[in-house]
This record gives sequence, C-alpha cells and structure tokens, in this order.
Amino acid sequence: MKTKKLLLCISLSMALVTVSMGQLRIYNSDLLKIGNVNETPSLTTGFEASMSNLLFRSGNTGISINSSDLLIGALNQKASLPSSIRLETNGISWGISNAGMKITKEENVYYIPKGLTDPPGEGSSINKGVVTRMEGYGLPMMIGSGSNQLVGVYSTRYYSSSATGISSLSDLRRKTNIRPMESSLEKIRSMNPVRFDYVQDDKLPEKIADSTRSNKVGFIAQELMEIIPEAVDYDTYEDAFMVDYSVIIPFLVKAVQEQQAEIDRLKALLEKE
Repeated sequence: MKTKKLLLCISLSMALVTVSMGQLRIYNSDLLKIGNVNETPSLTTGFEASMSNLLFRSGNTGISINSSDLLIGALNQKASLPSSIRLETNGISWGISNAGMKITKEENVYYIPKGLTDPPGEGSSINKGVVTRMEGYGLPMMIGSGSNQLVGVYSTRYYSSSATGISSLSDLRRKTNIRPMESSLEKIRSMNPVRFDYVQDDKLPEKIADSTRSNKVGFIAQELMEIIPEAVDYDTYEDAFMVDYSVIIPFLVKAVQEQQAEIDRLKALLEKE
C-alpha cells in the first residue's frame, strides 16, 4: 500500500514539472517544443519549433523554413524554384520546371500619367505610392488560352480581351465633362510614320525570332509626345517611352471629318459656278 502511494506521489510530481532533453522539452501532455527551450513558448497546446532554420525533408522534397523565406516542394536549386512555392519577406514566388511567377509589394513607386514630358526625379510633384507587381521569369509568360482568354485588366482604364482584339471601357455612364475635340488635322499632318527595326536587347531571350524585331511600322514616342502627348507613356522600370496607338484613333477620325468638311465646302463652291 505504501509503495502504491509512493508511486502515485511520484507520478503527480512528474506531471507538475517539465522534462527537458537537449533542445526538446515536454511541458505537459498537450505541449511539446523543440529548439530554444529556454524561451517561453508561444503556444499553450500543440507542437512548437523555435530554431533559425527548419527542414522537413523526404528525399529532395519537403518544407524549408528560415528567417527570410518558406520553400515548399523541390528543395534543390532553390533560386530557380522548380516545382515549388516560396514565401518571401516581400512577396510570394512559385514555379514549375525552372519557370515561375513572382508577386511582390513595392513601395515608393512613381505613378506616371499619360502626357508627362519628362521622367520624374527628385523634387517631383508626382506622388510615390505602393504597388503590387506580378512578373514571370525563366520562360515567356502567357495569360489565357484559345478557349479561356484573359477577361480584363483594371487600371485607370479598363481593357477587355477577346479572340478578336482588346476593347476599352467607353460606357456613357462612366464618363463626365464630355466636350468636342480640338482640331486634329494639323496634328496628323505633323506625325512622322516610320519603318524601323528593334535593337537587340540583352534582356530578351535569344530564342525570339528576328522577324519580331525587324521591319516594324509605327512612331517615335519622343516625337509623338510633342504632338499627341496623350498617346505616350513612360515606364520607370524599363526606362522606356511607349505609345498607346489606340489613343491616336480619335485624332484620325477628327482629321478625316475636317478634311471631308473642307471637301464638301469646295464641292459646294464648284456647284455654284
């Protein structure tokens, strides 16, 4: 009887203390911690690991955790993310067979409106903002397919894609301050259509066919900015000026209308003679 009481007292005492073995500590039947056992656990029940690096591995697949990121999937060639997901301090990346996608949060990014004549610099009145950036790497990125196209991209304007082209938002209910356009005939006469070849860009894959860079037609953005600034954009990431050719269409229509009005006027004069 005394032996049973002694065993009972020992069992009760063991239940009230924690058991530590190196970096493993059993607090009670509901809480187990490995790692820095001298640190107070964050959990009251469950399993907690407190180490600078953790690796759960089966062969070359597993979960790798360190102070900067989380990698789930294939553990070799971590930088290229083959068939894996990485959670980073400023974004998330995932990839399949050395090609992937990355979404990051970027701060202090300039918002560049159309018609800006110079890239912003120090002291610019244009505000900086926070953006979410999505980019592909490893292989060219394609969004949509022949049967499942990209539905839309929302920005200061809205673009909707289909098998035949891209449409921009033009609903009367979404417009205000509507007014006639100014004369466009002189603007069109001042434009300089050219043929050109794109220079070889070291950032472009060598696999891109030369036909995509040669014998192109269009305008020079810096020249067009002096005539129709609404059609010119500046990309701070690429340090490049770009042209939105769809903006030129209303100017062309306006110019044709002006020409036709002049033709009608001259015809009327001839008929009077």
